[in-house]
Amino acid sequence: MNKLISSYFWYTAIGLCLVTLISRAPFTSTSAIINNIAVDYSLNSTQQGLILSLPTFVMALCSLFVAKLDNKIGFVLAIFYAVALIIIGIAIRDFLSILSQNAGIYIIYSGTIILSIGITILSVLYPSFINGFFKQQLGVMNAINGANLSISSLLGTFSSLWLINHGYTWRDVGLLWIIISSLILLYYIPIIFFTREQMQQIRFATQSQQSTLKQDSKQQLEPSTQKQQNNIQQDNKPSEQIALNSKKSTSMWKQWAAWCIAIAFGLESANFYFGISWYRNYAGESLSDAQMAVLVNIFQFFAIISSLIAPIACTKYVKYLGAILLWSAIAFVASTLGLIIFYNYYVILLWLFVLFGITSGVLLAVLLLLLSLKTTRSQDTSRLSSMVNCVGFILTAIFLFGFGWLYDLTGKFDAGIYIMIAYNIFIPLLCYLANKLPIKS
Repeated sequence: MNKLISSYFWYTAIGLCLVTLISRAPFTSTSAIINNIAVDYSLNSTQQGLILSLPTFVMALCSLFVAKLDNKIGFVLAIFYAVALIIIGIAIRDFLSILSQNAGIYIIYSGTIILSIGITILSVLYPSFINGFFKQQLGVMNAINGANLSISSLLGTFSSLWLINHGYTWRDVGLLWIIISSLILLYYIPIIFFTREQMQQIRFATQSQQSTLKQDSKQQLEPSTQKQQNNIQQDNKPSEQIALNSKKSTSMWKQWAAWCIAIAFGLESANFYFGISWYRNYAGESLSDAQMAVLVNIFQFFAIISSLIAPIACTKYVKYLGAILLWSAIAFVASTLGLIIFYNYYVILLWLFVLFGITSGVLLAVLLLLLSLKTTRSQDTSRLSSMVNCVGFILTAIFLFGFGWLYDLTGKFDAGIYIMIAYNIFIPLLCYLANKLPIKS
């Protein structure tokens, strides 16, 4: 029996790791083939920026509702539907768009929106999955799944470039990811049954807490008793009648630490997409496509390694977590500024992309780890993750769209670069406060 339970445990762990492998690839694969799409549909820089930024706008908006989806059907089933949406979205984006040249770009937008909703659910709920089922393996699971974000980005970019260079079309890239996502979905189905009993226990405990709170809310409370009830509400899901009072004391939107994590996450993602999506255009003739491919692969390789090591090190040496986060943020900003300055020097860029990859991997992994370390229950993790993803992706979307729009408006990248330099100054401070300030559940 113990061996059977152990088998279920590892099967579920592997399933979660496979799911996170498709959490970034649909984005980065599009970034690598955006020029091919632009040629087919005669897109300008603003329209290209919209294709790249639309997923982040959708993720920002949908992140607000994912925590409610978790409350309604549970994160295990929600992730299953998320993978299905990714498959449907890619199919619409890459294949239905063939039907009409005039309406093709709008079909691409529609498919992108659908797959973005699926990726939003994955991004918000996988930390809750870890916090709900793998509390004893928090560091390892965060390390693996954090690294999977970088691996997913690498696979998306690599698959696009490899297929295009070998004579395939950009739609063949979508077909590849439909096949991969479908296989992962089939693997995931047994997990729904393996975790059913445990999910029922989680939901039963939550319903019991809500029932208790509803009964207590009907009583007339003295001031001291009211204060005690508010403390209870902070540790349990609020009922509908007293949700307003609970939100006033526990809302993630009113906590400085949550805002610092969210903004730092968004600015880190903006720098990431600058290095992956816009840097080739920014460098211009200074970089060939082959050289850019080498730089991107270097970045992804070191991001994977660092994102694997960082969470394990931080959970083992918790007292050094703040220092790791702060100094990685400083080095990350320095490497980003280096990319802006030394775009003409390929040898220097090789080393800068090594540093950029290491610090990006550490920074993202530790910020994601904070989602679990600063919360004690999976429901709180999903609420914090929902808020962080919403704010973070809004900032990323504004950057992706605004960078292209400013270029079309001025004919230069100068305005976008000045904005980048300005916001990078604040990243180390935000990371310091994100670790230092507490989050009330």
